[in-house]
Amino acid sequence: AIMAALFERQTTNHGQVLDLSLAEGSAYVSSWMWASRDLPMVWFGDKRGENLLDGGVHFYDTYETSDGLYMAVGALEPQFYNQLLIGLGLDPKDGNHNQMNIHEMKEKFEQIFKTKSQKQWTEIFDKLD
Repeated sequence: AIMAALFERQTTNHGQVLDLSLAEGSAYVSSWMWASRDLPMVWFGDKRGENLLDGGVHFYDTYETSDGLYMAVGALEPQFYNQLLIGLGLDPKDGNHNQMNIHEMKEKFEQIFKTKSQKQWTEIFDKLD
């Protein structure tokens, strides 16, 4: 609506009145959160740290490296997940993005990330990205 009003002003030299409700807009946009609560992959559940975007899955979290620094992982799409597995020295055929052994994979990722420094991991993933 704002872009359309700016375009109208630019082309006709007349302003526009916009009736926008941020509360209504945000309620509409957030409705999918509530609708997705019953899906197998929890997007937004009741417990902190057990959801898709707050570190509840192995492919979206931070991991400590051997030098005490951290690497942030956000491989939500399958092609990025495959690149992540390759960078970690794992075979992409051995697991998929939607696997349910999240805790086992998280432990494996923690162990692997602690084998190299942040600089070493950055060099590895720079070649893949």
